[in-house]
Parts: sequence; structure tokens; C-alpha cells
Amino acid sequence: MADSPSVLIVEDHKLLRFGLRVALERLNCCRIVGEAEDGDMAVREALRLQPAVILMDVGLPGIDGIEATWRVKRELPHTRVVMFTAHTEPADVMAALGAGAEGYCVKDTAIEQVAAAIAAVTRGEIWLDPSIAEIVLRNSRNVGEEGAVDLTDSERKILEMIRAGVANEKIALGLDANTEKLARIMGSIINKFIADAAGPDNATVVQTQGGAVASDSGDWLRNFIRERDKQTIFADKYELGEMLGSGGIGAVFKARHIYMDRDVAVKLIRPELSESRLAVRNFQREAMAVANLHHKNIVEVYDFGISSNNEPFMVMEFVNGRSLGDLLEAERNLSEERLVDLGSELCMGLEEAHDKGIVHCDIKPTNILVIGTQPKESVKVVDFGLAQMVSQETPAELQSQSQSTDRFYVSGTPCYMSPEQCFGGLLDARSDIYSLGCVFYEALTGEKVFKAATPAATFEKHCYWTAPPMSEVCPQGSFSPAMEQLVAKMLERDPDLRPQTMESVRLSLLCSVADH
Repeated sequence: MADSPSVLIVEDHKLLRFGLRVALERLNCCRIVGEAEDGDMAVREALRLQPAVILMDVGLPGIDGIEATWRVKRELPHTRVVMFTAHTEPADVMAALGAGAEGYCVKDTAIEQVAAAIAAVTRGEIWLDPSIAEIVLRNSRNVGEEGAVDLTDSERKILEMIRAGVANEKIALGLDANTEKLARIMGSIINKFIADAAGPDNATVVQTQGGAVASDSGDWLRNFIRERDKQTIFADKYELGEMLGSGGIGAVFKARHIYMDRDVAVKLIRPELSESRLAVRNFQREAMAVANLHHKNIVEVYDFGISSNNEPFMVMEFVNGRSLGDLLEAERNLSEERLVDLGSELCMGLEEAHDKGIVHCDIKPTNILVIGTQPKESVKVVDFGLAQMVSQETPAELQSQSQSTDRFYVSGTPCYMSPEQCFGGLLDARSDIYSLGCVFYEALTGEKVFKAATPAATFEKHCYWTAPPMSEVCPQGSFSPAMEQLVAKMLERDPDLRPQTMESVRLSLLCSVADH
């Protein structure tokens, strides 16, 4: 028993907690080190006991098990969480896995299966109940077919074996692979399930009061587009056209102002978020913040309102360009000289935002639009949907803001989030500098700084790992030692060790190319 994993049981029904403890102790598979009866207590006990595994119910008093999982994983990324619940709705499964859970059991499963789940996640594997594998399969499609999630033949085969009750070890043996490789494949399956259309790298992580999801399922967009086909004019004056992009919070559509005959971009938030006063207030806050920013490298905001159908919307300038994400997908990486040109403009735009007390919080290639062609390219920063106002607020007000928004979202996109963002801490300009460092790193090497199968695993890397040197990741790269040193400093985990302003980043960029 000394080497058995320590387990914290989180369940609001005392009798069930007792029965679970007795059954697991009888199997001699783990050490029960504590119990909790609600979500807040679960977080406190997890931080105090630091167990290897938490058996977490979803339907808990106070904060629910999904939000408790998110909070625990922020502070204890190495602690494994197995959901043990009667909730089997796809939205609950998606939210729990998006929050960082490594296992999902239903309460009517055999106790031996619960023990198997504990053992599997302790080994670093992912464990799914057969009924959960069935849910993922039902919400999937073969590549090229209509549905929700693209699965390869091998991924589908794994889920079918899990559904049939085959243990992970036997699945790995049947695939002529080890359990580590199986864990990576299952991580990919889970990532597809929770991230769907936007993908794990660019999905904005959103924490609602019901849990956490990465990006959207696409259903609301399909429904929205169907409704738009019936009603061509939106908010009495905008004729909506093609969708320009979507994420966890909403989507942006190209539109034409029918009275001014001008192309614009209309941003809408998801219907379920439009029912939240906090979500609408933050959406309006974005509009007000960006409306006060007038800079050639930041997209302009023209209007904000709520349609007759109670749909909050924002109207912005339409930018005829392509995202840096699309550019990198086509060209893989950029020359140092080209990055300096584009990066200098990015720094100037973000410097303007920071001077006005606005931290973007979601700097990533898809939120950077590249306009024109070489050698006359320019950039615009878009999507301040997760922006935070920091400079006009006192520390007490900032703390109040942090507490009020914590139950709404932890903002950012996993591959580009600063360590302090991953922990849900208060942010300043240096968080954007870290995220921009992630963008520069990817633009110069063609590789992301950190990536993993789930958002929680990516958070762990940002918080505890050091970025691999660019020259090791891309030996053939043409970047100078000065550029490599600058990017490494931008990616320091400690904000005090990074460049402190966007101006200093911009000046260092110019110096690096001058020395090259």
C-alpha cells in the first residue's frame, strides 16, 4: 500500500462516499487520504493533501466538479482527476475533459473499473468508461462525412474496443504499441472531441459556471447560419455574408452596411453566452475598450448594439487580408527580416493598447491580420474579446475583478498563454509580451513553443518547462543569435525577467536585424 496512489474522494452523498472508500480499500489498490462533500471543499482539500488522484463528482453543491477540476489543475497540474458521476451528457463530458480530467467513469460501473481508471491515470494514461467511448463515437464522423468530430480509422477502432470493455493494456497489445503511445492517441481523440472545429492550438479556452470548454461544437453556428438564410438583414441595417472566423466565444461575419454601402465585420457571441449578463458586459467592455484605440495596427470598432432578437453584436472595420496563422500554414516560417517588419508593427499596436491600460490576453497568429504583399505588408491586431483593463484600477479593484470573472472564464488560447494566465492570475502587459514571444518563436521555427494533447497539459508546460532553444528546434533557421536571445527572454516564466514593455521589444527587434 505504501506505493499505492493517494486518492481524494469528492462526493456530496455521505453514504456513497463511505461505500466507495470501503470498496476501494477492500481492493487494496490505493490509499484514501481524504474526502470532500462540495466543490469548494474539494479544491481546499486537494491543495492541502496534494493527492495523486481525485475521484470527482460533477453535480456538487457550490462550484460543480468541472469547475473544481479546472481550479485544481491550475494549481496542481500533476494531480490526476477521474470524474466519477452519473452525468453522461456530451456537454458534461466535453466540459470535464476540457477542464483537464484524465478519466471519466459513470457511477454504475463496477468498482474494479474504477480501480482500473485510478491505475491508468496514475501511469499517465487516459481512461474512458465504455459508455463515454460510446458518446464520443456517437458525436463523431469518418473523415469526409457530416457530423461533429473527425476520427481516423485507428482512433475509431480504439474507441470501439473501449466501448467493448477492453482494457488499455490489451488495446495497446492489439495495436502493437505501448501504453504511452496509446495515451498519445487517446489524447488526440479527446482533443478533437473538446476542440472540434477550431482545433487545440487556436481554440480559446472558456470557463463558464458550468465548466470549461475549448472552442465551440459548431452547432450554434450552423443554426445561426440557417436562421440568417431566413432573415438576410441583421439588426435592421447589416446584410450578413460569409463567416470570417469563429472560436469559443462567438464568430465574426463579413457584412455590408446597406445604407452606407460599406463592408464591415460583425462579431456575435454564442447564444448561451448572450443570456449571461456578465458575458454581455464583457462583450460591451471589449467594444468600449477598442473604440478608444485609434491606431493603424489595431482594427477599428464602429458600433455596438443588441438586435431585436436579443443578440449582442459589435461592428468593426472589414480588413481584406489573411491571418498570420494562414500565412504560416502556407509558408511554415518567415525570414528574420520579414518578422522584424511585421513584429515592429505588432509592437506599436500593442504598445498603444497597453498605454491605454488594455491587455489583449489572446495574442496568437489567427488574431493577427497581414495586409498587402511583400515588400509592403502591414498588420492589424484583432479580437480584443478577452482583453483586461488594468492600469486605471487599484489592486483591490483588480482583485475584485479577478474574483468576479473567475467563474466566467480563464482567458486565452493554450499554446500562447503566459504562465500567469494559465494560473488565472492578474495580468499586465508582460503577459502579452510572453504570448507575442510564442508567436515569434512559431513564425521563425515553424513549430509551437509547447503543445500537448489537452489544454491542461499545455498549461503545465508553460508553467514549469523552459522553451527549447530555437536553434535546436530549427537548425536551418536564418535567425540571428540576438533574435534567439530576444525570443528566449520574452518566454521567461517569471514576468520580471522578460522585456517590460512592447517598446523595448520593438527596439530589440530593430537591433537584432541591424546586427544580422
